[in-house]
Amino acid sequence: MLDTESGWRRARIIGRIWMAVAIFVLATQGWLTGAIPVPEFFLNSFAFGTLGFGLLSEFWLYRKPKERPSDEVINRIDRQNIPVMLISTISTWTMLGAFVIASQIAMPDWLFWTVTFIGALSLLVALCLLPRLINHMRLARVAPELYDERRQHNLAKAYRQAFTLMFQVSFLGGLALMWDVIVLPAGVAVIGVGLVGIMSLSLLWCWYDWKDSQKTPEVGQTWQN
Repeated sequence: MLDTESGWRRARIIGRIWMAVAIFVLATQGWLTGAIPVPEFFLNSFAFGTLGFGLLSEFWLYRKPKERPSDEVINRIDRQNIPVMLISTISTWTMLGAFVIASQIAMPDWLFWTVTFIGALSLLVALCLLPRLINHMRLARVAPELYDERRQHNLAKAYRQAFTLMFQVSFLGGLALMWDVIVLPAGVAVIGVGLVGIMSLSLLWCWYDWKDSQKTPEVGQTWQN
């Protein structure tokens, strides 16, 4: 989506729509927690995370750079940000998993604070790395090498794999729910399938980019299938 100017405009519109949804969730949180069986933690995390990233994008990501960075800077960013993207993704999902476990599962105090500390530390790591990733996306607007054919190919492949995984999880999970192998509220089950898709997409994209970096160390090369 972010490989053309029209794509950037669409992304900004979509981002504003998600910000509006986040504001709606915050404004109607009391009603939503009673209307749908979703823990308040999920609603707060979604709303504040979406709103925070949306505001950061409005004031930074969508501001087009005035000039194109040098080839040396482009290659350094592309090379260094592959492990940064992987670490950031793992930290983000570790943080979410830790906070979900701490808020939803009864455990001894020492274990609760250990899990909470892991979640807080993972959140700190993800927040520290976020500016580098946003700057990568922002510079790609004037330096297409940072989002070249190779990376677009990897993203498309990750989308296909993530969709396949979501389909399998929803099908097998539906059978398990029908046969009472597991018992989950409908809202939690649907959100769970969505989270599986988002998590697998982000991790697969990082993995494919990392594998390609071992074969194509310089940016701007033509991807060969």
